[in-house]
Amino acid sequence: MIWRPAWLMVITLLIAASLDFGFFLSHVARHGADPHLKADGIAVLTGARERITAAAPLLAEGKGNRLLISGVHERTHLADLLRIEPALEPFTSCCLDLGRKATNTIGNAQEVTAWARAKSYRSLWLVTSDYHMPRALLELQQASPDLVIYPWPASSAHEGGFTLWRDATVWRLILSEWVKFHVVRLRIALGLPMSDTE
Repeated sequence: MIWRPAWLMVITLLIAASLDFGFFLSHVARHGADPHLKADGIAVLTGARERITAAAPLLAEGKGNRLLISGVHERTHLADLLRIEPALEPFTSCCLDLGRKATNTIGNAQEVTAWARAKSYRSLWLVTSDYHMPRALLELQQASPDLVIYPWPASSAHEGGFTLWRDATVWRLILSEWVKFHVVRLRIALGLPMSDTE
């Protein structure tokens, strides 16, 4: 019957999608690069408080020479960021830069690339939320293929990782990020110009 091949195709696609989603989750859960590594700079992408909190120790421990906070809203002042992470205060006069042009992940990649080139940096730590790291890495590697990037994922706000079976909000967040990740992969594979993908 005609419907059988169609159903087999649907089931096969569902299984493939489930396996791919599981792979994405395992990728999200992986630890970052070796914490003993040192880079020229550190870039943190705004969007969640824990990202700035995760980036501060890297700067304090000398893992990079300067820290760029990319995507800072035009109405956000330095004092607002210091309230989020007071440990950054000793570095405000020497080693902290605020990027205000980026409004999405593509903008982050462009802003970080411009900053790294202006500083003649060849390597950097990239700090963003764990669920956002796969897509952020893709965008930054596309924008700056010669830059050596060490990922430092900030843990999600959910203790013990993603409790998907308990929280519908987290389901939506991760599924949305999974879709966006594949949109970026497809765009890069087809050689299409950067879009306004968040």
